[in-house]
Amino acid sequence: MPSGLLGLFGLARHSQVRAAKERVTELKRRSDEAAVRLESSRLDAERWKWKHEQLGTQLKAATKDAERWKTKTEGQNELLAKLRRLDAAEKKVDLAREHLFGMETKLDVIEAAINILDRRTRDRGAGPSPDPVPADLPASSHRE
Repeated sequence: MPSGLLGLFGLARHSQVRAAKERVTELKRRSDEAAVRLESSRLDAERWKWKHEQLGTQLKAATKDAERWKTKTEGQNELLAKLRRLDAAEKKVDLAREHLFGMETKLDVIEAAINILDRRTRDRGAGPSPDPVPADLPASSHRE
């Protein structure tokens, strides 16, 4: 602050004026730098907003893809479950066939044994005919 006689007339010393001018210059420079930083920040904010919008769009597309794949996966899981059930049913059918074949083989062996025993018993006690037909039965109803 100007003091003394110059201060009464609203004047200041040359060093004070020069210091004030330097301060004004420095403040203008800092103000310009702040304006540049502010503009840079605005541009960054706009770039981030644009990036945010792009990412939001990509997120929506990815969500739709995920839902589509989820429904496909659920359908495939259902098909896999059906395939597993079909495979299990085929294994059960194969096992049943094997059991049936085994039973048929056993029945064939039993039938062969019965036929052999029948022949042996007829050969021992029967006379000339190994397979006599009873007189009261007609020949067409006879079974072997």
